Amino acid sequence: MIQDKRNFVFKIIITVIIGTLVGLIYNQALIGFCVSVLIVLIVQVRAILLFDLLLDRENTETKLFLSGYWEILQSKIQGIVKSEVAITSEIRNLKEEHTKSIKAMPDSAILLDYDLNILLCNEASISMLGIDLEKDVNQRIINLIRDPLFIEYINKRDFNRYVDIQSSTNKNNLRCRLVPYGVKQYLLMIRDVSESYRLNKIRRDFVANASHELRTPLTVVSGYLDTLSNDESLDNEWKKPIKEMKRQSQRMSEIVSTLMELSQLEGKPKNEHQIIDIHELMIATKKAFTESIKTPKITINCDKETYLMGEPFELESLLTNLLSNAIRHTSDDGEVRLFWKSQKSGCHLSVEDTGEGIMQSDIPRLTERFFRVHRGRSRKEGGFGLGLAIVKHILMRHDGELDIQSTIGVGSKFICSFPNSRIFNNKKGDNLSM
Repeated sequence: MIQDKRNFVFKIIITVIIGTLVGLIYNQALIGFCVSVLIVLIVQVRAILLFDLLLDRENTETKLFLSGYWEILQSKIQGIVKSEVAITSEIRNLKEEHTKSIKAMPDSAILLDYDLNILLCNEASISMLGIDLEKDVNQRIINLIRDPLFIEYINKRDFNRYVDIQSSTNKNNLRCRLVPYGVKQYLLMIRDVSESYRLNKIRRDFVANASHELRTPLTVVSGYLDTLSNDESLDNEWKKPIKEMKRQSQRMSEIVSTLMELSQLEGKPKNEHQIIDIHELMIATKKAFTESIKTPKITINCDKETYLMGEPFELESLLTNLLSNAIRHTSDDGEVRLFWKSQKSGCHLSVEDTGEGIMQSDIPRLTERFFRVHRGRSRKEGGFGLGLAIVKHILMRHDGELDIQSTIGVGSKFICSFPNSRIFNNKKGDNLSM
């Protein structure tokens, strides 16, 4: 390439020299120099004009009948154009495949730019959300979906969570999730979960009705067993069986009550929130246990100036279930620690024990209904397997999350995380009576 450039310059110089020498023969060296320079300029201007014509055409393969370095430049340009055409064609094909894949999705898929403006959506978005492909492109998504929960969720750009809303067009239940997509773009995926909601409602109604129907006969059975257990004329051989039947009926009554509590949590709307003093709640819960049963050592480490916005009875149930679980799985010479700490990301309420720990394979299933780890890890009779399910639903109703950490032989930690929107800090001089 360098040699070609040198040859190009060399030919120009030779042309000028020859023209000058010809002029010198006729005693007109200056005229010969000027004429040769003019010829060189004309040739170069012609080549430039031909190149400009070539670049204006779609077909760059047109032969320009150039020679020397200009012919080499033409070949280079043609090579670059071919490469760009191939790349453009590949990009076009990828874009078409991308568009087809989004439109073929059964769920609603909406491509958003960094400012949450609609770039592209599929057919499912029209039926689910009533989006007009012609009018709503380049509109902000929050102008079309005005649900407060959705607006709060999408403005936070929390890619690890989802939000359930109700469609404004057909009142179906929709599950929305935002994920990053490409450079400064997002993909909003929306799925119709109405059938799942309907099945959950059927299940909740069944559990609630069954629990209600069981409560009456259990009350009758418990009443007769109480009468029999207090009957002094009863033969001694019947006292032990009746005592065991009474214990089991009480246990069944507790299961029914717990199931009804869980059904109520799943079905009822969120109540008006109150400012809860977590320190006082911890003290009251600890006192309720230590005064009724023998417990391991229970310590409280609490940020007394930080309060939580929530429903008091539900938070009391949450702490009671966590503390009951820790006491059940900790020996009398062990320790249970209660923590309430404020951090930048929010506040954490944790219950830690020095029990035998939980196998890692069991941790993901701990919040399932009636799931219980091996009974051998408990020093007392196991629970019902419903406590942590209740904790999970209470946290969901308070925008919280449950993190379970455990090491065999060391103990377990149950950490409840609440967002800053739920925190009320009295250090700033806020009025607690609001």
